Amino acid sequence: MTNLTPVSATVVWMTHEETTGQLVYGQNDKIDRVMAEESPGQIHWIELENLSPQTEYTIQVGDQTHAFTTPVFSQGMSYTVFGRIADTTGQPSKNALVIIRATDKSGVSSLPLAAVTDNLGFWIVNLGNLRTDLGETFVWEEGHMLNVEIANTVGQATLQLPITGESPQSTTVLAASTAGANVPQIFSLAQSFPNPFNPTATIRYQIPKAVHVELTIFNILGQKVITLVNETQHPGRYEVRWSGRNTANVSVASSVYFYRLSAGTFTSQKKMLLLK
Repeated sequence: MTNLTPVSATVVWMTHEETTGQLVYGQNDKIDRVMAEESPGQIHWIELENLSPQTEYTIQVGDQTHAFTTPVFSQGMSYTVFGRIADTTGQPSKNALVIIRATDKSGVSSLPLAAVTDNLGFWIVNLGNLRTDLGETFVWEEGHMLNVEIANTVGQATLQLPITGESPQSTTVLAASTAGANVPQIFSLAQSFPNPFNPTATIRYQIPKAVHVELTIFNILGQKVITLVNETQHPGRYEVRWSGRNTANVSVASSVYFYRLSAGTFTSQKKMLLLK
């Protein structure tokens, strides 16, 4: 649930298969208002309008054969994360999907939070709404990592960075994304920047087709430091940030490091220098 106002909301959910999403909602467990998408997909969102303020609604999402209803959850510590998405010309990306997961120091990740950008390309989420796989409050801490996936109709981007700030109610601007470029024609791994870097390096790469992607950092001894990406991704240009921390979320020492991209049969490796 995102883009909440007293009279409107956007409901976002994902399915493993392409299907035409359907949403049923109503008041006091009387769910009798039906809305459906026009075309099938794996990522679904439906905007609810003309809602009544200070009213509790029950919402059920699914498709023609599957459905689930979300219960009311308690909220964890508030922490606002927001950003703006624009294409390569600086124009705002409307209705882009932003998915955020938090990962603790032991590598356990939360369920995803989702947001949809407004007409100006802005999005916002509250980390107090993070949940575990069991639906319980995910207790985030400073130093936990945020994985941010951004997608619109023509491209995708990925960011990874730590939660920072003195107060759990402080606000963090993540980044602007250039998700509006054309689909690339070849595999490519770019040189990280800045180089040398301290404390964060940005790694960009592109893939021309859907493929399983791994992006891994190694030290000069060939030992794995951390895996930044390990998933199947759609064609597009991606951007990943490494904060100079290992799998245990501990800062690594100044040194030369190597980052390797494996995407299907394509492999490319480059080096970068962490200088503190």
